[in-house]
Amino acid sequence: DYRQGYLTLPGDRERFLGGHAMYACGYTKDGLVCPNSWDDDYGDNGYVRLSWDYIKWEETQDIWAIEKAPYFSSHVETSA
Repeated sequence: DYRQGYLTLPGDRERFLGGHAMYACGYTKDGLVCPNSWDDDYGDNGYVRLSWDYIKWEETQDIWAIEKAPYFSSHVETSA
């Protein structure tokens, strides 16, 4: 139940409404932990958990991963 912070797949008699982007800030053995942009009253103090089944679901689209990148300095050297 999303009110407790768990987003479950729609049931057979439910209609899928898509179009919400989220990012994962962590994971557990059960799935991903995502902060929600709506507010702290949503889910578990603003966080929702997506099960691995939700991630593998055919309606889930555009999953991106960011690799750890090397440190980039904001200092720019110019030639004299």
